[in-house]
Order: sequence, then structure tokens, then C-alpha cells
Amino acid sequence: MSDDLEPSSEHKAMIEEKAKELVMQMNALGIQIGDRMKNDNVGTNKAMLDFLASTAGPGEDDFAGAQRASEDAHEIIETILNNLASGKEPPPLSYTEPDQTPLKQGYEAQMLREKWSTGMDMPHSMHRPLGLGYFSEFFMALFLGNYEDVEELISNKNKKEISKMLRQR
Repeated sequence: MSDDLEPSSEHKAMIEEKAKELVMQMNALGIQIGDRMKNDNVGTNKAMLDFLASTAGPGEDDFAGAQRASEDAHEIIETILNNLASGKEPPPLSYTEPDQTPLKQGYEAQMLREKWSTGMDMPHSMHRPLGLGYFSEFFMALFLGNYEDVEELISNKNKKEISKMLRQR
């Protein structure tokens, strides 16, 4: 790249500052929209527009944490998946709803976004296109859209058993 196309240091600083502002505003907006939706408090379009206009950004150190999480994510995700694939860690198995506590901005929230965006252990994911082998037959039938298999799997189950199947991966 020639020197005349290289942005000035002032321009680079302005771009970085605007990127930080954008990340901070997006984090704040996501948290506040989630709170509003959870509390079913959105109301009319005017109320939503007023709410959107009132959002405020978090502290600047959250941007650095989010940036660090983006840099750390690949290695952390690979370690988690390798541990699951090798049996070093047991696969996540639960029949209860997971913790739904909203995350604050910064490292933890961005790391979760990075994990979600890759698909983690799911079939067709970025890191493991075939997925990992511990998904239930019911989960895989649903995931792949095999309607006949789903019908067969639930045909002799009662509501409680089906509810349990729906909560298992």
C-alpha cells in the first residue's frame, strides 16, 4: 500500500474511538432491549423509540475486554472442543433451563458471542462441521429435519417424557 493511501495517525485514532463507541452502544442497547423484552415493557413504537434514544454506553474498558475476548476465542473454543471430543470433559447434559442471567459488557459477553457465532459443538459448526457424537437421536432428528424419525421417536412417549426429550441435547 502506498504512503498516500495510509490513514494518518489522527484518522486511525478517530476510527478506533468510533469503533469503541459503537461496541459500547451495541452492548448497552442489547442489554436494555433484553431487559425490556423480558419484562414485556416495550409498549408502543413511540415508547421503543424513546427507549432507543435514551441508551447510554458502558465504560471504555469494556471495549478492551471485548477485543481481548475476540483474540482469545479461537484457542479457548478449540480447547473446549478438544476436551469434549477426547472425553477429558463430559458433554453438557442437563434437563433444566440454563442460567439466563444477562451478561455485562466486556470480555465475558464477547466470549459468549464468539462461542455462539462458531456453533461450538453443533453439526455444521465452524470448528466441528460434523458436530460431536454425543447428541441424542431425538436432537439429531430435529436438527436435520427428519420429520418421520421425530414422529417415530415420540409415538410411544407421554407428555412428561417428550418434555424431557425436548430439554436434552
